[in-house]
Amino acid sequence: MSDYYAFSSIDPAIERTKRLLWPFNKGIWLRIALISLFIGGFTSFNPFQFTSGTDSTEMPSSFAGSDLFMDQLPVILGVVAVIIILALIFGYISCVFQYLFVECLSKNEFAIRKYFKTNTKRGARLFGFELVIGGLLIAVIMIAVFMMIMGFASVSIDSMQKVGFFISIFLLVLLLSIPIGIIMLFTVDFVVPIMIKENCKLIEGWKKCWGVIKTDWSQTIIYLIMRIIIGIVVFILMFIAIMIAALVLAIPFFIVGLIAVGLNPGSFAIAFIILLILFILCMIPISLLISVPFITFGRYYSLNVLGLLDNNYTMLE
Repeated sequence: MSDYYAFSSIDPAIERTKRLLWPFNKGIWLRIALISLFIGGFTSFNPFQFTSGTDSTEMPSSFAGSDLFMDQLPVILGVVAVIIILALIFGYISCVFQYLFVECLSKNEFAIRKYFKTNTKRGARLFGFELVIGGLLIAVIMIAVFMMIMGFASVSIDSMQKVGFFISIFLLVLLLSIPIGIIMLFTVDFVVPIMIKENCKLIEGWKKCWGVIKTDWSQTIIYLIMRIIIGIVVFILMFIAIMIAALVLAIPFFIVGLIAVGLNPGSFAIAFIILLILFILCMIPISLLISVPFITFGRYYSLNVLGLLDNNYTMLE
């Protein structure tokens, strides 16, 4: 088949994105920026670090460090627990927003509260699925790391054999990560809208999705390749746009910093920290707004391909 849907869907996705976002509609842009926060990025949490100094004249550092660690252990465990809980909550909300975004685009109605409430159960199913898939990958990585450590600890192999062992473990993890990544890609791109259209559960949605993608393997393979290429191109373009915005925004912060240091030379460190925090706080909403046309195009693209693969799952009017 000469007409591959992965190619023919690019222009319609661009046109739909233009019609939706231009002329500028503040409400739509802000709502999609909020959606982008959960499905387009900012999904990592920075771990807290605890450091403390001791007086070596009072007790040996080894004992002091041990005592301090034991004293701070409840705090450390509490912070770790909070981070895990926040990550799980964020992950669940992100899953709900995957369905929410599809419904907003397919019905051209950006009602965040309405579609969040109607997709809480679907989001829970997707979240559970991601936990299982992610858990399997983490288990494989942990086993691979353990094998690598044991291999490095072995005195019976030389340096070249250790390097070869490391490369083998790395390639094994990479090869296992590829099918998991493909599964998650089709889950988000095809299974999520199928679940909405059929009002079914995730496993049933995957069965229907499998029936769609196996109908024409050439279409599916070309879509997968193009989806990866487009994802890389979109990421690069979005990164460049964000960097340009960051450079422009940095100019007034730099000027203010120079003025502050000129008035009080000893305030360099404090001024730098305050301005850096303010700069980051300003860049977050700017980055989300920049991502709006990119994530909108990406979702329109996958929905358009799905509708062409099977008319029963046409989500876009």
